[in-house]
Amino acid sequence: MPRTTPAGRALEGLWGHSYWTSSTIAEGEWRSDDSGVAGQEVTSALERLLDDLLPHREFLHRLRAEGGRAEFFIGWFFDGNSGDVFDCELLARLADLKIDLSLDMYLQDDSTDGDS
Repeated sequence: MPRTTPAGRALEGLWGHSYWTSSTIAEGEWRSDDSGVAGQEVTSALERLLDDLLPHREFLHRLRAEGGRAEFFIGWFFDGNSGDVFDCELLARLADLKIDLSLDMYLQDDSTDGDS
């Protein structure tokens, strides 16, 4: 990738690696509706992001073709049973944009409650 200054002025050479990350896209706690059933915050956030990225489909395809990759990383923290369904339409949209889905699950460890 060509190097540039923060203002966009071209510099000599190429960057060997680059990345972009954001934790502000869909950060927060999993909420339940009045029935106690977990809401659809994760899938809703993914759907909105895919809508935003669709105009950049050609770029994402070129990125993958040139050896790069795009990934939605989800850090999932939970106290007990938790989950969601990533339906085939959502997964097909991810595949169409050449975006990987990475799930990291974190179960709360109650064994370290300070009683040692």
